[in-house]
Amino acid sequence: MSHFYASIPASARKTVPTARGHKSTGVTTLACSWNGAIEVRVWYDAKTENDVFEVSMVSHKGSGETRCIGSGIVGLADSYISCGAPSNEHINFGDVYTTMHRSAARQYEAEPYVK
Repeated sequence: MSHFYASIPASARKTVPTARGHKSTGVTTLACSWNGAIEVRVWYDAKTENDVFEVSMVSHKGSGETRCIGSGIVGLADSYISCGAPSNEHINFGDVYTTMHRSAARQYEAEPYVK
């Protein structure tokens, strides 16, 4: 059974496309324009036993900047952390990297993003 669910409720399509993700995979969505994109990642952090999220502005087709906008625990508004950094910092967790901002990584161990 899926743990995560993503949908696109407003688009040029007549039906609402959806995607599912499991605890082991999470789910990532990407909304793009000619100026860049917004990426939303949601995944299960086994160490804290929480569903966590990260919202980032990312480049798309060579346009736009890459910057973490915010992160936190799904369903807990008080857990939200605004990254507020001029650019992402790559934090090394062993042999993998994450693009999560340093202050967010202090609050909970981020799922690694493999380069």
